[in-house]
Amino acid sequence: MPRCSLSVTLSAASLLLLPALLQAQVTLKPDGQWRYLLTAGANVSSGNNNASSLNLAAEAARQTTYDKWTWGAKADHACNDGVATTERYGLRTQYDRDFSVDVSAGLGYTNDRYVVATDAEGAMRERYGRMELVLSEEATAMTATPAPTSRRPTRCS
Repeated sequence: MPRCSLSVTLSAASLLLLPALLQAQVTLKPDGQWRYLLTAGANVSSGNNNASSLNLAAEAARQTTYDKWTWGAKADHACNDGVATTERYGLRTQYDRDFSVDVSAGLGYTNDRYVVATDAEGAMRERYGRMELVLSEEATAMTATPAPTSRRPTRCS
C-alpha cells in the first residue's frame, strides 16, 4: 500500500510542476545570457517485482557572437527488488571559441558501478571511474571549381 501512495504523490507532484518544466528550454541565442533546462523523471512499479527508477538532468548554455559554454549533469538510479541495478552520475562541460577554425575541448568523468564484479582494464572491479579529455578541430576546406565554359559544336566534314 505505501508504494501506491508514493506513486500517486509523485504523479501529483509531476502534474503540478509540469507548466514550469514545459517553459524551460536551452535556447541558443548569441546574447550572453545563461539558459537552463532541468528535467526529472520517476517510475515505480509493483506486482511480480518491485522496481523503481529516478532520473535527474540539468543543462545550461551561454552563447555570445564569439564563444559558447555549455555544461550538463545527469543522475540515474534504479532498484529492482531492493537491489540497485543502475547508479550512474555524470558531469560535463564544453567551451567553444571562434578562432577562425573550429576548436573544441571537453572534459568528462564517468564512474560505473557493477552489480557483479567485472573485468575492467585487466582487473576485477565493482566500480570503475575514468577521466576523459576530448579535443577536436574542424576546418572547412575551400575548393576551387573552374567556371563552366561554353563550346560551340564543330562540324566534321
